Amino acid sequence: MDLKFTVIIPTRDRAETLYHALKTCTSQKYSNFEIIVSDNCSEDNTKDVVNSFEDDRIRYINPQKRLGMSSNWEFALSHVSGDYVMVLGDDDGLLDNMVERAFNTLTKSHSPALIWQKASYTWPNIKKNPNEISFFLMNKAYSISVRHLLFIISMGLASYGRIPSLYSGFISVDIIKKIKSKHGTFFHSETPDIYSGLAIMSKIDRYIYSYIPYSVSGASAKSNGYALSTKNKNKLMNLYFNEMDISQHSEMKIIPGSVTSQLLECLLQANEKYFEGSLKIWKKKFYEKIVKELSVRDHDIYENGIDVLKRLDLKRSELKQINRFIEKYPNVPPNSKSKSRDVPFEICLNGSDFDISNINDACKFISKIIPDNYYNNSIKKFTFIEFLGLILSRLKG
Repeated sequence: MDLKFTVIIPTRDRAETLYHALKTCTSQKYSNFEIIVSDNCSEDNTKDVVNSFEDDRIRYINPQKRLGMSSNWEFALSHVSGDYVMVLGDDDGLLDNMVERAFNTLTKSHSPALIWQKASYTWPNIKKNPNEISFFLMNKAYSISVRHLLFIISMGLASYGRIPSLYSGFISVDIIKKIKSKHGTFFHSETPDIYSGLAIMSKIDRYIYSYIPYSVSGASAKSNGYALSTKNKNKLMNLYFNEMDISQHSEMKIIPGSVTSQLLECLLQANEKYFEGSLKIWKKKFYEKIVKELSVRDHDIYENGIDVLKRLDLKRSELKQINRFIEKYPNVPPNSKSKSRDVPFEICLNGSDFDISNINDACKFISKIIPDNYYNNSIKKFTFIEFLGLILSRLKG
């Protein structure tokens, strides 16, 4: 019997992007597949957009009251049945035949998780690099050791991009159930994408990471990630913080303009909840990275972030470290001009040159470029030596 796959789309007041995200889902040909739209009490025509598809694979659910982001994800997870689940942003999209390709990879590997390096698309309403498409054309997939990756992440020597997050790929529903049965709820942080990956890592040994994308990550003017990185105290950001219903960790708060602060906050929460304090977190490295991130943000974001750091419930020695980093990295906001990128294997294109104007267009375009045989590649183990090389390169950087 075919595995059952579920794609959750949490949404609120983004009907204009949700429509195109759903088009990428309903075009999937895999049979045992469902789409759950978790509408966090939208005030626009979200429900009408969902109903317009008249597709039996789509289930519309609504908690009937406004929830924080993690609580809406939690609500959606409670409606999942089947074998594998992922979360798709309402401005993101699936590449053609990606569910069938995920089925082939997972049945071949028997892995509890398959994640991938997502392609990216900036919607035309984004000021910086509007209508831009980028993705890696690199035919590689690895079996990743959780123990090794947790170590370098806890040391502050790697980003969260490779962790088996619900937002980055398909995760075994059995793993989700095991976590919930022990702890009651799945989420214990208001950064659900990062936190989900750490929670899942507490229950598995290895998983599959593919450089070939199965989906496209969209950034639109209403994205929470965009709101948290662009300027201080905007409407979306205020809504995000005001509706939080999970307490942030006393030793680190979510700081707009600093993704590293979100990673550290999740690590601290997960270490207490799932790892029983066994993770050795190099907080000094994280503090330095946070201040360095803030130093190149606009002045209001920088001032707000430094104020948050100084108010944390920390040891005196840790506060002294933060003050030293503040002296080391003064605020130097970036100029308005975009810097050109030169990243190996990355393709970066202007969507306007190819009549692309939304995430569905972008997904169709990328699907035509990536050769079919790229998804049939062999899976190699990411060795300890390779992890060691990654650590050394980060330390040099």
